[in-house]
Amino acid sequence: MLLLLRALPYLRPYHPLFGGGGVLLLITAVFPRTGNPLGQFLFGTTEGGLRLPRELFGIVWWILGAWLFKSLLDLVLLRTFFPDNDEPHARRLFADLASGLIYALAFVGIVGTVFKEPVSTFLATSGVLAIVLGLALQNTLGDVLSGLAINIERPFGAGDWITLADQFSGQVMQVNWRATRLRTWSHDMVVIPNSFISKSIVTNHSRPKVPTAALLVSGSISQWRLRA
Repeated sequence: MLLLLRALPYLRPYHPLFGGGGVLLLITAVFPRTGNPLGQFLFGTTEGGLRLPRELFGIVWWILGAWLFKSLLDLVLLRTFFPDNDEPHARRLFADLASGLIYALAFVGIVGTVFKEPVSTFLATSGVLAIVLGLALQNTLGDVLSGLAINIERPFGAGDWITLADQFSGQVMQVNWRATRLRTWSHDMVVIPNSFISKSIVTNHSRPKVPTAALLVSGSISQWRLRA
């Protein structure tokens, strides 16, 4: 108990995870099954039971489980792939993609196990809908996949000064799902689709930690033109 009390201040950021895990274990423990008289009484499978809505508890179980798994995955991304948290937009990109997949699987689980509906029919309908949406959002999906490739390869990061195919030059402010935002020497904001960046030649002037002379000259010329 003394060790537990000593560790409580360090575990404060994880209190929501412990609370959610405790509720998930409680729902699992009281759910009606063979050899569980408490669950059979609460959900009315025996005579004189309370008849609590089993479907509601099943939905809460799936959603809470998906939230816990998503939170643990976000924690793993923060501690392993992005330990310094110097690129929160890249971490958020992967976390959002994983969250969408996890909640989609949870929805399929709710349909199949809680409402007892055939999952195969639902998956077939979802597949047709996914094909239609894929054709309609082809360019957007290309930008999203390019954004994932950029964040995996990391040719540049937030704060780097880059030049794209001798057309755009500036400091990277953000890399999100669809586009990359650059701040130019004249303090303009340029939004460039990720698919364009994936097909362009990218010169990163910040990977050698000292800015190169070409970039400094380019910035000086741009500032001179702005004053003129």
